[in-house]
Amino acid sequence: MDKRTLIIPGAAVVALAAGYFGLSAYAASQAEKQLEDWLYDNKLDDMLRWDSVSASPFGSAYTLHDVSIVGKDQFKGLDLDVDSIRVADQADERDLKSISLELHGIRPAGNERGPAAALYELLQASGRQELEPFDLTLSTRYDAEERQANLSFSLDVPQLFAGEGSLQFNNARNLDRELETLGASAAQLAMLGSLGVFGLGEVMDKLEAVEIGNASFTLRDNGYFKRSNSLRERYSYELDSSKGSAGEQREKIAEREQRQWQQDCQKTWERAYKGAEDACEAWWQALHGQKDGVRISLEPENRVRLSDLDGITRDPDRAGRTLARLNLSIDSL
Repeated sequence: MDKRTLIIPGAAVVALAAGYFGLSAYAASQAEKQLEDWLYDNKLDDMLRWDSVSASPFGSAYTLHDVSIVGKDQFKGLDLDVDSIRVADQADERDLKSISLELHGIRPAGNERGPAAALYELLQASGRQELEPFDLTLSTRYDAEERQANLSFSLDVPQLFAGEGSLQFNNARNLDRELETLGASAAQLAMLGSLGVFGLGEVMDKLEAVEIGNASFTLRDNGYFKRSNSLRERYSYELDSSKGSAGEQREKIAEREQRQWQQDCQKTWERAYKGAEDACEAWWQALHGQKDGVRISLEPENRVRLSDLDGITRDPDRAGRTLARLNLSIDSL
């Protein structure tokens, strides 16, 4: 075999590999510079530190490695270390704005619990002490031409729970500007009191016309609900030594407790939601570790505005019509 038939393809592979890694390095440096400029422009440059940056060859996504987040001012207490943060699907155009974030290996910085304090409380309540690194993803997209916004997220905490959800909004005119105004008004309200109320109320009135699209939310037990329920049954149930074994008594008390809770839940929601019986059972089973979790979904067949949600807890008849239009379903996993 002619050696050239081996050398030429081999050289091509080497050239392609060199080009790939060269583009990746260039894209990483460009992404890092853009990020540094954005942080500086928004006065956040002293809050975020990272060890290195890697990127796809054409810069469509990049990843920060060994990240430290230091909370200051309004973000005080938000001190976290993160193994990696992946940024993708970035767009900041007139008619399209989007971003996707993936945070892997999140943990409190140093000995401070910071924003993870609530997770530690849940762990301790379920018989655990050590918080393992957890993951978080967040994705947003707003298409001004289509007047449609999409939001999705996921959170996976070992030994506790995992949740994920997605939500679509329709008829979302000028949503980016309205949310920017809302944020500014809320900040002004926090700092100056009633001076921010006027802008806040005007924006909220406009947002009420936004329509709810398809949505879903899933809560999955990673051990928290089953452990905490077992501990509650063991230590909070009052037992009588003359009425059989402890296990039999706990089982009877738990069954009675479940029947009563589901009856109360069904009584509250049966006028508004035809699936109340199954929904109440699904929630109880999920929150007491009897099932893997619960899933909620919306698939509206008719228009439902954000303002329509206001009467769900106050007017059962109106709530029934609204929930029927939302095509709500609640099921066990």
